[in-house]
Amino acid sequence: MNDINIFPLKSTHYISNHCFAECQLSLPGPNIQVKEVSYWKFKQIDMDNFRSDTASSVLCNSRWTSLEELAQCYDTILLQIFDKHAPVNTKILTVRLRVPWFSFKLTKT
Repeated sequence: MNDINIFPLKSTHYISNHCFAECQLSLPGPNIQVKEVSYWKFKQIDMDNFRSDTASSVLCNSRWTSLEELAQCYDTILLQIFDKHAPVNTKILTVRLRVPWFSFKLTKT
């Protein structure tokens, strides 16, 4: 409540022994927060080229002696293949506060 500023109060338009009270309020807006989201567009991958690159990679053509080596190679090679076929996109989103009077039911009507 300390953030609300009330500017001069005026009495206007008298009707009988009643009148309108007018003033201007300065209300603080919500803090706008943004967040950065990164994602791949998997639906745009040409699956034939993806399968071909995966099959010809070190991942499928080597013998592994340890699980740690395989996991490290899996992470590295698969990320390289994904970056080739579906580069990472980054988007800045505005985080909006939920307001109690607006619900999913309203969007359906």
